[in-house]
Amino acid sequence: MEIVVEHLNAPPFDKNLLLFDLDMMGGEQLLQLLGEVLCHIDDRLEMQSVAGGPEAYGEAAAAFLVKALRFRVPDPGALAAQLQEGSKVAVFG
Repeated sequence: MEIVVEHLNAPPFDKNLLLFDLDMMGGEQLLQLLGEVLCHIDDRLEMQSVAGGPEAYGEAAAAFLVKALRFRVPDPGALAAQLQEGSKVAVFG
């Protein structure tokens, strides 16, 4: 997680986070943070974040990770559900 904090503290994010801060974030905060990072890669995800809430955004983020970034996951549906909950395993896994 240290490398994640290092990158979040650098441009373009400039979050000024400590490792402790990241570890203490709740599910909704983690989903929002993931959303900021993914929107930096593909701004179309921001539209889905605003339009559909956590459920739609979790599905869109999972689809983006699997298709565009070619993440290999055994069950994309489970990943979407975990992202909707802001699961630390899904966000940092």
